[in-house]
Amino acid sequence: MTGLHVGVVGAGWAGIAAAVDLVRRGARVSLFDANRTAGGRARRIEYRGETLDNGQHLLLGAYRETLALMRAVGAPGSHLKRLPLEIRYPDGLGLAAPRLPAPLHLAAAIVLASGLTAGERFAAIRLGLGARRAEALALPGETVSALLERLDQPERVRRLVWEPLCVAALNTPGERADAAVFARVLRDALLQRREDSDFLVPATDLSAVLPDPALTWLGERGARLLLGRRVDTLAPDGPGWSVESPEGRERFDALVCATAPHEAGALLASVPGLSGLAARLAAIAHEPITTVYLQYAGRVRLPRPMMALEGSHAQWLFDREAFGGPRGLVAAVISASHAEGSLGQEVLGTQVHREVGRVAGPSRPPLDESHHREARHVFLRSRRFPARRRIGRARPAACRRLHRGPLSCHARGRRLERPSRRPTCPSFPDKPMIPTPLSIAYDAPADLLAGRVVLVTGAGRGLGRAVALACAASGATVALLGRNADRLTDTYDAIVAAGGHEPAAIPLDLATAGDREFDTLAQLVHRDLGRLDAIVHCAVHFKPLAPLADQSLEDWLASLRVNLAAPFALTRACVPFLAESPDGVAVFTSETHAIRPAAYWGAFAVAKSGLAPLAAIWADEAEKDGKPRFHVIVPGPVATPMRGQSHPGEARASLPTAETLARAYLRVLGPEGRMLGTGPLEIAT
Repeated sequence: MTGLHVGVVGAGWAGIAAAVDLVRRGARVSLFDANRTAGGRARRIEYRGETLDNGQHLLLGAYRETLALMRAVGAPGSHLKRLPLEIRYPDGLGLAAPRLPAPLHLAAAIVLASGLTAGERFAAIRLGLGARRAEALALPGETVSALLERLDQPERVRRLVWEPLCVAALNTPGERADAAVFARVLRDALLQRREDSDFLVPATDLSAVLPDPALTWLGERGARLLLGRRVDTLAPDGPGWSVESPEGRERFDALVCATAPHEAGALLASVPGLSGLAARLAAIAHEPITTVYLQYAGRVRLPRPMMALEGSHAQWLFDREAFGGPRGLVAAVISASHAEGSLGQEVLGTQVHREVGRVAGPSRPPLDESHHREARHVFLRSRRFPARRRIGRARPAACRRLHRGPLSCHARGRRLERPSRRPTCPSFPDKPMIPTPLSIAYDAPADLLAGRVVLVTGAGRGLGRAVALACAASGATVALLGRNADRLTDTYDAIVAAGGHEPAAIPLDLATAGDREFDTLAQLVHRDLGRLDAIVHCAVHFKPLAPLADQSLEDWLASLRVNLAAPFALTRACVPFLAESPDGVAVFTSETHAIRPAAYWGAFAVAKSGLAPLAAIWADEAEKDGKPRFHVIVPGPVATPMRGQSHPGEARASLPTAETLARAYLRVLGPEGRMLGTGPLEIAT
């Protein structure tokens, strides 16, 4: 197979597996997918600024080939949390497999199961241990329900044990699921090795479990990763095949079609000799799975991290916090959700919220869009802060005016009243905004920022975390601002462990915060930390790259809000306090494609491009007082989580780290920054 050029259509888990196997056999591979994020039906998505999965999934320990593939591409095993087989209902009924050799673990689980009679236990053991016999006894076309009834399984055992397993494994109700296939699943999961029956629940987003490491592995070995490129037609081309996409036609020696059945049917329908196969694929019935995510303000305590439900819309509840997700996030899985498809999103969400309440106890309704608008709060949280450093019910005072004296009514008069430009705070020149190189060859003195207070947004990870750690190492007291409280806590702990001044942790979602929250935040940082000398904007909202035609108005508004409007609003709230500092400074983080636009960067590039004129305008308006300073830094390529999303196949090891680039930020924040000007500063690595 060495030298063979193979096209793989579909970058779901099956397509990724095919691509990896082909590369290992010496083939040259081009991987196509219409989506910018690989993973198919098991990938991450961005929703209202949050990273979620496009459905709650789990794996079984019996998925040996999948686990072997993960090891081959270097996927961390810690991304999956292994749980022994357990089915628990809220009323206490359920079973849990002890750590015994198979199939003794299954027999012990059923014998010790709560809520089953002796006869029901015996019947369940008879079927579980006789899965091989059941597979042989299954009639052609027989359903799971018919087989269970024919094998004399009691109604409660069918309803509470076998039906949930059938829906979870096959996403098909027992009255429609194939009996032979289900018996084969039972055999593979229950009768081979004890660990085969384990549930493997993702402890991170699904793309990080396999697709991201696999794409990195493929990219390092020369595979072409054509994400965001939709394949329109497939056609025989001599001894090979051709692929038609909006970008043109390409020829391959062979093709692998790894798409969903209905998509494969559409692609193969026009291929001579394959119309029959295409018709059979198109006729495969689709069984929808619905995942309802409920985000609560506080922790939701389910009796177990994974709970089964009976007589409810949802069959399974997952406490996402228990698997490394954000606090208060619950995922409710509704398999074979044809009936729920007729319910509106709000109605279904309300019904599932009630089902969660019956399991976890009464709680406030989950935070939806309207709740975010009506009840937003900013919490200044630090585990060792005294009580006075928490927000409580503080109200922000009115912000001071930047101009104290009366202003002329005429623009010409206002210009004449302006003093000459100060060399210590040069404003933006009257010429195109050409970036100035900014070197990272800078060794900051240990006391560079001693006695200063620096507010860093996006401090939970990536560049924001690196800047926060660098500022703390240079003597500053850092206020950490970010959306994810757990990540902020990690940064907080790292600063304290390194001997830095105790920081403040401020969980706040820039996508939903308004003037009131920003004013409150600025007032409290100034009040509780005593001053505010600098603000560094590193928070970012990034969606997978896509053509403008595929970007929605909602995508644009979200990007503009977090990447441009929020930095403006937060800086406006902080400017009065920055002006009180001997050397107040505001630093905005832009992006390479904001100064050099390129295809597919759309909303993100446009939002980031507004930061340079924003800083220039602010510097011009603050020229009368000569402070604070305003700067825009363009980091360039850097090994951060965002870079992994925009360039998934890139060799991250060749990129500068966020810690390296943080030196340039220290240079701007320190005394040398006074002479750098307001124009974009592009880091030269």
